[in-house]
Amino acid sequence: MHHIVIRRSPEHRAQPYPVPRTPHASAAPNGAACVWTPPADVFEDELSFQILVEVPGIASNCIDITTERGLLTVVADRTAPEADGNKPTTGAGASAKTLRKELRTGHLKRGFVLPKNADTANIKAHCENGILTVLIPKLAKTAPRKVPIDSTVQ
Repeated sequence: MHHIVIRRSPEHRAQPYPVPRTPHASAAPNGAACVWTPPADVFEDELSFQILVEVPGIASNCIDITTERGLLTVVADRTAPEADGNKPTTGAGASAKTLRKELRTGHLKRGFVLPKNADTANIKAHCENGILTVLIPKLAKTAPRKVPIDSTVQ
């Protein structure tokens, strides 16, 4: 059985799953938007690997999934409602003052080191209800083959 290794963020070393369910966030250099790592679950069966990543409030067309040299990376940006011009208002129509801000915003990135038997050419993904599902098929097993020796060739 092969395992997918989860990378919390590019600056952290790879860790085998499970990882803590608490999202990891780190301040971006020069005060830019926060880089955060959403929680993920990884499953495996006989035919495939499945990765579920929490991406609440992010449209599927704003999520990028790439594979390169055995690393699958999920990248997206989530903006605050105020940044989109949708600042909450009170019933009287005046702009509301922020009293508490807990919703994560900024740039998210999550990396997964794929095993050698992952079929990266046939990865499929879909996003529904804030959960990104990535299905990674396994390559077909190749059984060792005995090569016959032809003794009639001179």
